[in-house]
Parts: sequence; C-alpha cells; structure tokens
Amino acid sequence: MSEARLKQFHEVRTFLRYWVTPLGALLRKDPPADTPTVLAQIRRFDQNRADLQRLVQDYCTDDGHAYAVVIGNELASASNRANALARTLAQRGDQLTAEELVSEHRSLAERLDQMHDNVDKRLRAVPVDWTAAEFAKGDRFRATLHLSRLIGMATTRLDLVDRHLDDTLLHFMGNLPREIKINLVTTKLGVAATLPLARIAVKQYANMTLLQLPSHDFHRRCIRVDDQIFRADESFKDLALHDSPRISEAITSQEAHAELDAIIAAGNDVPL
Repeated sequence: MSEARLKQFHEVRTFLRYWVTPLGALLRKDPPADTPTVLAQIRRFDQNRADLQRLVQDYCTDDGHAYAVVIGNELASASNRANALARTLAQRGDQLTAEELVSEHRSLAERLDQMHDNVDKRLRAVPVDWTAAEFAKGDRFRATLHLSRLIGMATTRLDLVDRHLDDTLLHFMGNLPREIKINLVTTKLGVAATLPLARIAVKQYANMTLLQLPSHDFHRRCIRVDDQIFRADESFKDLALHDSPRISEAITSQEAHAELDAIIAAGNDVPL
C-alpha cells in the first residue's frame, strides 16, 4: 500500500467516525435533546452521507468494488433508519412520552454504533497492495505518521518487535479492535520504557502481552499487521533521525512468519 493509499484509508475512517459521532452523542443525551435539534442533526447526517459514499468508492477500487457495494448498503440503511425517526418526531413527537422518546433515540444510537463497526471492519478487509516507504533524514513527522497509519490497519494481530521499543507506538493503538492480539517484544531496556503505558493499554486490550527477550544482542525491528510483516532500518523511536531509512514492502513468506514466531516464542512474559 502506498503512503497515499494509506492516507486515503484513514481519511475514510475519520470521516466515518465524525459522520456518526455528533448524532450518536445527541441521541444519548439524558434528558433527551429537543426535537428541532435532533431533526437538524439528522438532516446534516443524511446530507453528509453522499460525501462519505464518494470517499468509500474512491478507496474501494479494483478488487474492492464488492466492498463498496456492501458498505454503501450499510450507510443507506443507517440513513434510512435516521430518516424514519425524523418522520416519527415530525409527525407525532409531541405525543411521545419521555420514556418513549428515550427509547426511540437510544434505538437509533445503537444502530449507528452497529453500522460504524460493520463498515470499519469492511474497510479494513478491502484488499490492497503494500509497497515500501522511504524517508529522508530528519523527516520524523512523515515517518511517525506512516507508522501510526500502518498500526491503525491491524484487525486481528499486531506484533511490535524492537530492541529499543518505547511507548511511542502504543500511542497509535487507540482505535484498534478490542479483541485484537498484541505482542510487544523487546529487551530489558525496552520493557522499562514501555511498561507504564502498557499497563494502561492492557485494560483496553486484554489480549496483549509484553515479552522480554533474553539477549540484548538483538537487532531485528519489525511490525506484523495481521498476516503482513514490515521491517525497518532503524528502531521505530529513532526512525529518520540519523540515516535515510525505509520501512519495507509487505513480507508474507512462511519463512518470515516462522522467524518472527520464533522470536516471540523466545520472549519471557512480563506481568501487566
């Protein structure tokens, strides 16, 4: 996946989140938000669907066309459900009891949450080609942004392996699926730098482990995102500080996975 493609992926997900969040938050207010405010927010929600749909179609090119169709149906279904509530409120909103109004609002809010999760999973599943990323010396911002986007692609598994691992990469894990399997693999110094934030992150990601390698003589730096491995020329915290490094193209060979599995198996579990 090129940097431009990776950026496009996160633009779609960001637009999706900001499309859903304002209406969802309004619908969860207690006591319920007034009807004119809810109707106005539903109109904005419905109007913005076309922009989100265009972003989805632009991203889901080639082999992703089928995903665009399914996602489009999800978006349309959520919009139709919102418009149904708008009609109910416009026609007989003043006749609903406070309990009935809360029930109507919460029902739509739950539907929006379900739609968001379904669309996000399908966006992550769109097949794409990964390419190497190269960075100029000193281009820390671009390198850091690339790493954050790369980590944000993970759906089932995320392995971070680096002798000098610190908590930098953990800050990019906030929007991953809660059930994802995460391995943080480092040396004694990396454990000391990572442990405080890892103990906070494990409360959100119960299937996360911190592993300490028995030897300091370890220089492999890689990230496994689901079933694709990416290698870096420098430690992630120093990427682009000194040389002109690159993050490799996706590596999917059985040998690469076996090597990484062996590294993980050699680590000692650090209590979180």
